[in-house]
Amino acid sequence: MRLIQLYIFRRVTTGFVAVMVVLTAVVWTTQALRQLDVVTSKGQTIGLFLELTLLAIPFLMLLTAPIALVMAMVTVYNGFNSDSELVVMSAAGNSRWQLLKPSLILGVIVTIIMLAVSTYIAPMGLKQVRVLITQVRADVIATVLQPGRFMSIESGLTVHIRDRLRDGSLQGLVLSDERDPQRSQTYLAASGRIVETAETTLLVMRNGSMQRFDPRDDDMSIIQFDAYAFDLTSMLPDQVSTTFRPSERTLLELMNPSPDDEYARNNADRFRVEFHDRLSQPLYAITLVLLGFLFVGDPQTLRQGRTSAVMGAIVALGSVRFLGFVATTLAVRFPVATVAMYGIPIVFALLSLWIILTDRTITAHDRASAAIADWIKRLTESQGSKALAVRRKRAAQ
Repeated sequence: MRLIQLYIFRRVTTGFVAVMVVLTAVVWTTQALRQLDVVTSKGQTIGLFLELTLLAIPFLMLLTAPIALVMAMVTVYNGFNSDSELVVMSAAGNSRWQLLKPSLILGVIVTIIMLAVSTYIAPMGLKQVRVLITQVRADVIATVLQPGRFMSIESGLTVHIRDRLRDGSLQGLVLSDERDPQRSQTYLAASGRIVETAETTLLVMRNGSMQRFDPRDDDMSIIQFDAYAFDLTSMLPDQVSTTFRPSERTLLELMNPSPDDEYARNNADRFRVEFHDRLSQPLYAITLVLLGFLFVGDPQTLRQGRTSAVMGAIVALGSVRFLGFVATTLAVRFPVATVAMYGIPIVFALLSLWIILTDRTITAHDRASAAIADWIKRLTESQGSKALAVRRKRAAQ
């Protein structure tokens, strides 16, 4: 790679990484807010909250990578234009292909990374998120043991804790057991902890007392204890099965779902579209690079030309990406639209490459910009003429 191409590659790569980090952080923040109920309403730790949100980052990178790549490319090449660097590069004998090559190499690298992430890494992260969320929602103990509230685990069994420490220990515990109408028991303990084994779940209370009341003879007995284990196993729900969505399955799982998977059988169309979406989405990285270069890869000597080029790139890139989303949506109901999922990025990539290699240019954005500027000028002149006529009429009166 020549020195000037290495310079372009370094600038675009640096911009891509910076934009990628910012976009992913913004999207990650919005997604993280949706998981706040895991910490607030479910009584979970901040560690679990971070684990849930960080596991989704590979999937978010698939969404932000093409956008970050094209934003970096448009910004860098437009900066080259503003500083007259593109003019100098072209005058030094660099062809359009030589100016495109560094960004295209980066686009190929991003495509390969996206393909690897979408095939295995991202779905495995989402799958683990689904498992954790299912476990949290099925964790009755974590849900009901909330500080400062009297919560009913089941009919006749009420529990209250003053505080829950970061290490999971419970402080100021009160447990009222009135499930047996012939005998009620109340447990008071300074501290406690949930202890889980392979087959049982125990609430181990320490430094407390048990008050046992028998309504038949109106007898009350109090027993002091250093440690007492209360069995909670019967109050836990049965093992909850986790159903994974298409986005939470690897490419091989989409290709060959289990014959016993009822969800896969009932959603065969969604599985088919997800499979092809995994393979077609990475192609947009290369397509957007080629298409963006058509608008910002050539020297623009006028500010109006640079502005129209950037706006034209935004409209063109947004339109192509929108067509891709439409094709993906239609493919769920119309299998023939699956061809368009691959066809849109491939056709626009080949068309853009042909225009670049044959030294043709796109001028539609320049004509549109000139037409808009002319319309604004005529509108301004018309408003000015009307205002002048009104002033003359008032002067005549």
